[in-house]
Order: sequence, then structure tokens, then C-alpha cells
Amino acid sequence: MLRQLARRRAVVCLIVVSLVASGCTRTSAYRVAAYRPGQEPTTRPVPRVGVYKVKVFGRDGELHGIDGTERFLNTRDVVGFRIDEASGAVRAVVNDTAIPLDLRPEQRVVWYTRHEEQTQFGEEVGEALAAGGTVVGVVLLVGVLGIGIGVGLALAGDHDDWHDRH
Repeated sequence: MLRQLARRRAVVCLIVVSLVASGCTRTSAYRVAAYRPGQEPTTRPVPRVGVYKVKVFGRDGELHGIDGTERFLNTRDVVGFRIDEASGAVRAVVNDTAIPLDLRPEQRVVWYTRHEEQTQFGEEVGEALAAGGTVVGVVLLVGVLGIGIGVGLALAGDHDDWHDRH
């Protein structure tokens, strides 16, 4: 009987852990202040705290990071692009700093970041576990107190019997 109960608890724990481990977060990508040739350069505030990097659209249509452009930024920071007046080259901009980029004239660029975000399911599971943890804690506390009282009464009863017999 106890083994079956232990097995059921183990299965329930495995199911809960697998549900929590899968589907609780998702990766979201943010593109900020894109630039394409012929377009007026722009700057924008970053939407979230994180590591941002300039990425270039390759001939394959995919984004490829440009080494040396990684920056840890806060929401008060501004990123974008500008054209160097003397050379006509595109520069990545972080606040008041310009980063030279080695681009072909037709290449498009964008400031990019990715974040792990908790899903609604993950939030609800966390709340349920927190509430369940509180309930389990109270039940355990009441159980321990009950056992303590029961053991104390049993010992007190045995003690009285001992005195009565001797």
C-alpha cells in the first residue's frame, strides 16, 4: 500500500516537473531602429534592458551579427544609425557614440536583441506551486503538531500505567 502511494507521488512529481520545465518560457526577438540604404537614418530608445547587437541582413535573407557591436543597454539608452557626413559610411549609434560599420552599399542593418519571457502558463504554474506550497506547509505543520501531541499523550499515558503497576 505504501509503495503504491510512493509510486503515485513520484509519477505526479515527474508530471508536474515536466510541465513546468516545458512551455514556461519563450524567446522573443526585438528589432530596434532598422536602417536600409536610401532611407533617412533614425534612432529609437531600446524597449527592454538587455544585450543588443547590430545585425546585417545577408544575401541569404538571414540576420548575421556584426562583431564588436554588442552593448548592454538600459531602457533610457538610444540606438540607431547615422550617415557619416565626410565618408558617407553608415555608423551604428548608441547614445552619443558612433560605431563604424563595414557594409556594402546595399546592406540593411538593425539593432537586435533576444529575451526569455515567462509565458502565461508559466506564471500560472508558478502561482499554483506557490499557493500549493503554502497549503502543503500548513498541512505538514498541523501534521507534525498532531503527531507531537499524540506522542506526548501516549507517553503520558504509559507513564501513568507504569506508576499504577509499580
